[in-house]
Amino acid sequence: MLNNNLEKFLRDKKSGFLNAEVLRQQPKVHILKPELKPTLQRRSLKAFLDLAILCALTNQPITAYGINILFMNKLGIMVSPSMIYTNLSSMERKGLIRCVRNRTGRAYALTEQGKEIAENINCLTDQIRTFTFNLQKLKTNL
Repeated sequence: MLNNNLEKFLRDKKSGFLNAEVLRQQPKVHILKPELKPTLQRRSLKAFLDLAILCALTNQPITAYGINILFMNKLGIMVSPSMIYTNLSSMERKGLIRCVRNRTGRAYALTEQGKEIAENINCLTDQIRTFTFNLQKLKTNL
C-alpha cells in the first residue's frame, strides 16, 4: 500500500513494524475536488439558454453541436447536449425556430417570431438588469 521507500522509512528500527506515531504525524493528502458551485455565468446561461440560442442563430442556421461549440468558444462554457436538444425542441414547438437540413445534418434557423425576439434582446437585457438591481435592494433591506 505504501511506497516501499516510505514504508522502510516509517518502520520502527527495533520491531520492524510500521510506527503508528510517525504515520499520525505525516501530513494528510487532500484530494482536490472540482468547484461544486456553478459560476454565475454558467447559471445565467442555463437560465437564459433559449435566449442564448436565439442570439446564436441570428446570423445563420447552426446545428446543436455548432451551438455548443459557439458557447465554448465565445463564453468558455460547455452546456450538456441534452440541455441544448431539449431547449431546441421546446423552441421549435413554440414556433421560435425551425429545423432545416444542411450538408452537416439537422440545423436550426430562426422563424419570424424568433427573429423578432432576437432583435429585442436589448429590451430583455434591460429587464434582467432591473431584476438584479432589485435583488441588490432586497439584500440591503434585510
